[in-house]
Amino acid sequence: MTHREQKIKICGVRCPSVAYNAAKLGADYIGMIFHKPSKRYVNLKTAKLIVESVERGGAVSVAVCVDQSAEEIIQLSRDLNITIVQLHGDLPRKQHAQLPEYLVRIYVLNVDKSGVVINQNDSFIKDLDVNRDYILFDGLVGGSGESIITDRIQHAAGKFRYFVAGGLNHNNIYNVLNNCNPNGVDVSTGVENSHGEKDVGLIKQFISQINGRGG
Repeated sequence: MTHREQKIKICGVRCPSVAYNAAKLGADYIGMIFHKPSKRYVNLKTAKLIVESVERGGAVSVAVCVDQSAEEIIQLSRDLNITIVQLHGDLPRKQHAQLPEYLVRIYVLNVDKSGVVINQNDSFIKDLDVNRDYILFDGLVGGSGESIITDRIQHAAGKFRYFVAGGLNHNNIYNVLNNCNPNGVDVSTGVENSHGEKDVGLIKQFISQINGRGG
């Protein structure tokens, strides 16, 4: 198998200094979660500081939206001056065609415990642009730290570039990459310490494992 050069996304970052260090260590994208029930939720004030830190570190910020309307997502992207949005939940996915063309969509498809991609036939996928947008495969509950079965995701992605998420960490990332060869990986729980905080040491270990793998 010819391995792609995978992009690395660290998601659920709540601290500007962690965001900066993750970017300097080689993360390509830093995700911020704008879903108030999430333990990783960040408010707009903190998000602006994170965006500044991400830019200084040389990475790109991503707004992770769960229940926002297209109008709310547009306003959020303007407030933060960002151009990539990740779409979880029915409303953001349903209304993504109402977003401006310059906004890159990371459209989340959920994989159940048996490895079936349950929403791969969403009618809203037809409005995505294969040259602009991405698919992200995750479990039924994003950010849960539960691994997914990746055997079917390449077929489900079709012509789209795709990320894989779900229980990734430095111990299993090598096997995941070899199994499904994604364009990018998305990690959250796997780079958190026992207190649920992002750990720069674990981020470094995760990125090093990807960059140093054989094949």
